[in-house]
Amino acid sequence: MWITFFRLRLFCCLLALLMVVVLVINVTQVEYLDHETVSATFVDSSGQLVSSQVTGISRNPYCGYEHQTLSSRERMEEDSLLAASQWQVPDVGPVPFLKSSDPSSSYFVILNSAAFFKVGSQLEVLVHIQDFQRKPKKYGGDYLQARIHSPKLRAGAVGRVVDYQNGFYKVFFTLLWPGKVKVSITLVHPSEGIRVLQHLQEEKPDRVYFKSLFRSGKISETTECNVCLPRSLPLCNFTDLYTGEPWFCFKPKKLPCSSRINHFKGGYLKGLLTAAESAFFQSDVNIKMPINSSGPDLVTVIPRRIKETSNLELSQGSGTFPSGYYYKDQWRPRKFKMRQFNDPDNITDCLQRKVVYLFGDSTIRQWFEYLTTFVPVLFGPTPSWYKRFNRKEAAKQTGVHFKISMQQSHPCAIRWHFIGWLRDEAALTEGACPDLVEFNLGSPKNVGPFLAVDQKHNILLKYRCHGPPIRFTTVFSSELRYVANELNGIVGGKNTVVAIAVWSHFSTFPLEVYIRRLRNIRRAVVQLLDRSPKTVIVIRTANAQELGPEVSLFNSDWYNFQLDTILRKMFSGIGVYLVDAWEMTLAHYLPHKLHPDEVIVKNQLDMFLSFVCPLET
Repeated sequence: MWITFFRLRLFCCLLALLMVVVLVINVTQVEYLDHETVSATFVDSSGQLVSSQVTGISRNPYCGYEHQTLSSRERMEEDSLLAASQWQVPDVGPVPFLKSSDPSSSYFVILNSAAFFKVGSQLEVLVHIQDFQRKPKKYGGDYLQARIHSPKLRAGAVGRVVDYQNGFYKVFFTLLWPGKVKVSITLVHPSEGIRVLQHLQEEKPDRVYFKSLFRSGKISETTECNVCLPRSLPLCNFTDLYTGEPWFCFKPKKLPCSSRINHFKGGYLKGLLTAAESAFFQSDVNIKMPINSSGPDLVTVIPRRIKETSNLELSQGSGTFPSGYYYKDQWRPRKFKMRQFNDPDNITDCLQRKVVYLFGDSTIRQWFEYLTTFVPVLFGPTPSWYKRFNRKEAAKQTGVHFKISMQQSHPCAIRWHFIGWLRDEAALTEGACPDLVEFNLGSPKNVGPFLAVDQKHNILLKYRCHGPPIRFTTVFSSELRYVANELNGIVGGKNTVVAIAVWSHFSTFPLEVYIRRLRNIRRAVVQLLDRSPKTVIVIRTANAQELGPEVSLFNSDWYNFQLDTILRKMFSGIGVYLVDAWEMTLAHYLPHKLHPDEVIVKNQLDMFLSFVCPLET
């Protein structure tokens, strides 16, 4: 009897132990799924879309960023942003060049090319990627850009790309104008190149390095600076006290940290790639190369009836894609009516009695240059002496070649050259230049800060670059200001306009660095709108640019689309306006440039001014 009781007791103990083990295993699996599996649907602003279960997302720690003090909401948002930016490239091991994506062997097919299309119809295109041996690829991860366009109409729009992770991609276009519409598909980088770019982003964030000059009396030293530096040598800590944005320089051997004079770009690291990796970054081979059609590459679109057009416009929701399109070189947003500021008087009327702040990189400095150089009304009426100016005639009479750049082509920029040969005293007083006067603050060229004032129309225009990291030539230490801190010093109101563009100089860093910067700027934006709700705040997005083997490693469109996607998500729903420079660059027929051509900048300014002075309804 005792033996039976003992056996029963032993059996119960073993059963209880087994249940505990099972429970522990289940809890462990649930925790593993919670932490290691993130459901991500990724759509970049140019249309690249990856929908998948991204499992085991892990990122290398960078300079203590994983130890930031974040609220639970901020931590959740950052995890969501990083998951959304996770690019799905299968880990297939080293791939030889011949087995990598070949744009010349790949092709696309317009599905239902013989179908009947109206304005507003959806057009689907199937893309098949093959390698250099003309064999089908079995996995995805390539970065494609797609657009439709009508060259004679100077019309264009971008498409949405879906990666099926098997070498096939589908592109979706919305047909937005009538006529002959052509499809263009571009391979920006093969998936094998994307893997290299990912590695550089995580392992070589210091591939652009910066320096600062320290000086005291006759002693001067230059040391390297960056967001993160190894602590093997003494450091100067220039972390911003208000935003917590980190910045460090190696401490000079003989001078104190307080003797820092300036900041400048040191250079770019060389020899980043092996010979095998370099093969994935070749101009005219696999960087921004067109993919040809295996059949017709265009469709004919007929107009909709007026009633159908009205219904189409009303049905567009907040997530409209594409956000707009070009028609006769004019950008047409799909969610609101954009004004065309072709009459200079309209621009002056719009900006009258306003203070305009432009913060960010050189892509928004273009806006300052446009407003102070290419808008004649801001310089007063065009004097008659300028109308009589003939560059060839002037050169013939004086023997002087009048070489005038676009930045100097305004009447006031050439006035003194002109008067020298005209000998017309009336020209000295007629049409006095200009109303909007740019003050010479002694700032380095192309760096700033810059200031322009129009006393007659009470317009104040300011430009200031964002704080480090910034790859400008030389910025005085006293002028290294963070956008968030500048925003905190603005009172705001109905006559205050703020435009921000911060993206290009963050392309080499892990995404956490950019997320932190935008989080600080967003906080300051929200506070400004809280205290002055009528303040107009406009965000300029990133844009595509020209790419070569070297530029791709530092400023690839693939890096910038990640930044652009994060920017859009972080500034969504907080009451700011968006100038979609990304789509405005991709949809246009002109070659991509970091600093887009004037026709694109003009459309950006038209959109910006339309937010400042919308059409009355």
